[in-house]
Amino acid sequence: MMNMNPMRNSMSITFNDADKSWTINNLAEQTGLYRAGLRTGDKITLFDGTAYDAAGLREYLASAGKTEITLTVSRDGSDQECAHGCLAQSSQCAAG
Repeated sequence: MMNMNPMRNSMSITFNDADKSWTINNLAEQTGLYRAGLRTGDKITLFDGTAYDAAGLREYLASAGKTEITLTVSRDGSDQECAHGCLAQSSQCAAG
């Protein structure tokens, strides 16, 4: 498990190496991810259909050249997709 706190006190995410998922521990209302519908406790399982570790995610976000990333998020036992531009515009949003 790896803790990431890329936006200082605005967001805290824990990476689980066993299943390559990212759990949102804390998410302030002023963040783009919150405005996109993500909440504390959500588990991000896929980025554009692929699971990444921290290094792989940083590399993907840096090279994707996209303005929007689709996240697959697990909340309360069901998966949903969420398209969000914050990740594509700044890798700091997810992987510092």
